[in-house]
This record gives sequence, C-alpha cells and structure tokens, in this order.
Amino acid sequence: MPPTLRRFAFCWEDHRNSVNTNESLDVWRLHKMQHVAIELYLALTMEAALKTVLVVMTGISYLVAFTPPNGDPRVPPRPPLSKGLIVQREWFFVFVVARVLPLQRIMYTIATLNECLFILASQNSSVQTLLPWTYRTQPKTGITTLFLVGSVISIVGAILRVACYRALGAGFTFEMLVNNPKLITHGPYSVVRHPSYIGSWMCWIGPSIVQLVAGSWIRESGFYDNTLVGRVVILLWEAIMGFGMVNLILRVVPEDELMKKQFGKEWEEWAKKVPYKLIPGVY
Repeated sequence: MPPTLRRFAFCWEDHRNSVNTNESLDVWRLHKMQHVAIELYLALTMEAALKTVLVVMTGISYLVAFTPPNGDPRVPPRPPLSKGLIVQREWFFVFVVARVLPLQRIMYTIATLNECLFILASQNSSVQTLLPWTYRTQPKTGITTLFLVGSVISIVGAILRVACYRALGAGFTFEMLVNNPKLITHGPYSVVRHPSYIGSWMCWIGPSIVQLVAGSWIRESGFYDNTLVGRVVILLWEAIMGFGMVNLILRVVPEDELMKKQFGKEWEEWAKKVPYKLIPGVY
C-alpha cells in the first residue's frame, strides 16, 4: 500500500484507540474507512496497470510501424547531384531507414521500458530506492486525456500499417520502387491511395505524445525541461523523425506518377474510384 494510504489507515486506527465510548461504532467506522482505503489503493493500482499496458502497446505500435516487414533496404551508392533533388532526397531517406531507424527502434524500446519502471516506482517505494532515476518527489503519473489520445492514435496507426503490410505483402518496401510488382487496390488502398503514410504519421505523433506529455518520465524527471542534454536528444529525435514524415508526404505525387506510368489505364481507373491520396474527403 502506498505511504499516503498507510498513513490514512493508521490515522483512523489511532482515532479508534483514543475513543473509549461506543467502541462497536468506532470499530465499524474503522473497518469502513479501511475498506475505502483499500478500494482507493486498488483503483490507483488499476490506473497504473492500465497506463503500463498502454505504454507497452504504444511501444509495440512504434516498432510495428517503423520496422520494414520485408527487411531493411540496402543503401545504394550516392547518386550524383545532377540526378536532381528528388533522387538525392530519396537516397538520404533510404540511408536513414537503413542506418538510423534501427538505432531509434532500440532507443524507443529502452524509453518504453524506462517509462514502465517509472510507473512502477510511483506505486512502490522499494522500486524508488532501487531505481532512483525513475522517481521524483510527488510525480504526476496518472492517466491524462492527452496520454489516452496519444495511445489511441498509436494503436490505430499500427493497425493501419499492418493492414497495408498484408495488402502489399512482399511488395511493401520503405524505399520507393521504380517497378511495382502489382497494383494493389483492395483493403486500405480502396479508401485512399497512400494509407501507409498516414499510419506512419500516426505512429510518430502518438508515441511522441505518450513520451512527452505531462506525467511521463521525460517530463516528470526534468530530463527535458531542466537539462540541455535532454532537450538536444529529444529535439534531434523529433527532427530525424520529422524529416522522414515530411519525405513521405513529398513522395505522394512522384509515386503516383510512377504508378500511372507503369500501370496506365488500370491506375487511372483506380484513381477515379479512389480520388484521395491520404485523407478521405480532404486530400
């Protein structure tokens, strides 16, 4: 039981011992308040357990979204500048996917485990002693609305990515293919033409919210707010991810042009049935 609730229960026990009249009523009150204290403790424990589950699910969502289902791409030789900006940008994107993204997956896994330890430490004083970096005086570790929003965005984004993986099968790659093996028009590709990109955005925004919202270890420990190293690490992380996400949006038109060139009338008929690129009714 957390220290606050133990003190709460002890207070009522002291009250019982100090009252000499109507002992049976006092015993009833004591039992009643102990029952309330236990219910409150269970509620706090359930909240911590739920938050831990959501943190883990968010971490899994991140790994699912940013792990190439058919293996990491090979980085080709850097193209000459004469090839143009689009080719240069795509080469750098593939380089980041192959060289930087594996490291980010490891780092986010560590961040997820650390967040779980932080939640556990907020509920158990012995964990606070063993893992002092996870604890700060009176941390705010409850579930907030923004935390829930971030968790839901992450999970939905991962589900969307998995649906795209299954639809494309072996044809799903993180690099832009010049020759696609087949035009896929079913599943999420019957709603928008580039659904996996929206899934990626969701699995970037959602986990970022979960890790940076008030109540997370990064905020409650002061790692971001009070240290230069923390700010540099977080901003660099978001900058790298942001580059990748922007590149996905910039890919949409060139990718459509490549598929139109390859599949011709088949692509045109699909584009008429599925006019939106990313968001139904918007774009």
